[in-house]
Amino acid sequence: MQPLPTQAPSPSSSPFPQRRSPSIEDERQALLKQGEEVLKSCGCNGSLSVIVFGASGDLAMKKTFPALYQLFATGLLPRWTLFIGYARSPMSPEEFRTRTTSAWKNTDPEKLSAFKARLFYFHGQYDSAEDLRKVSEELTHLEVSPCSPPCNRIFYLALPPQVFIPALAAIKAGALTTQGYNRVIIEKPFGHDLASSSELSARVAGLFGEEDVYRIDHYLGKEMVQNLFVLRFANLFLQPLWNRNYIRSVLLTFKEPIGTEGRAGYFDSFGIIRDVIQNPLPRCDGAPCFPRG
Repeated sequence: MQPLPTQAPSPSSSPFPQRRSPSIEDERQALLKQGEEVLKSCGCNGSLSVIVFGASGDLAMKKTFPALYQLFATGLLPRWTLFIGYARSPMSPEEFRTRTTSAWKNTDPEKLSAFKARLFYFHGQYDSAEDLRKVSEELTHLEVSPCSPPCNRIFYLALPPQVFIPALAAIKAGALTTQGYNRVIIEKPFGHDLASSSELSARVAGLFGEEDVYRIDHYLGKEMVQNLFVLRFANLFLQPLWNRNYIRSVLLTFKEPIGTEGRAGYFDSFGIIRDVIQNPLPRCDGAPCFPRG
């Protein structure tokens, strides 16, 4: 594969790195060298780019990127995977790498270095198709690997619900790949009530097919991790006892050692009850959860 020619960056107020500037080209060449080793050890299965919107926010820093690193470190992602942070805050890719990974503990130095080599950052407006088109142009160069095509893209929206539709419209207008699949992952809360959720679903359906959209809650697996169901149903002596005849009360305690920090605007709109009770904490779904004493 012939490397792209380099040229000195011209002065610009654009938040995006110059396409063929030495810095981006050096990083790309380093990735290509790693890709040669990948090609020797695996088949040509294409590339995957995970673009995280709201990358400088609390959710992305504490949940999304650590989870992506764990998937990468355990070999559960395609060998040629790129991780792209996108947000409104001006920041260099190196600053973003340091901010994202500096607090991580017990990481393998070699795997962390490989992850950081695939971690990039761009800033722009969420509703700007032009900004996202520039990101897409940069990605077309970073995605070129010994294993491509296809070049698949996943857009992860760690954003407030009021930004979902403008961001999705901008993604569709300027950031979709034409050499692979496009998928959209939308974080909860998906609206603030049934009416707003239904309206949001209808508007999303006008932009993307249902097979391309995933609505998730990063805490939905919490009860499974705690193995409450396994503990109950795998032990026969517990199954007849865990019911309203033998349990007088259930106390649910939700604790966080942090305050709202940079999330005050979010909580002003949705509140802590909608944020943690509607999905992460166990629900009754119409059944009596708390038996009378």
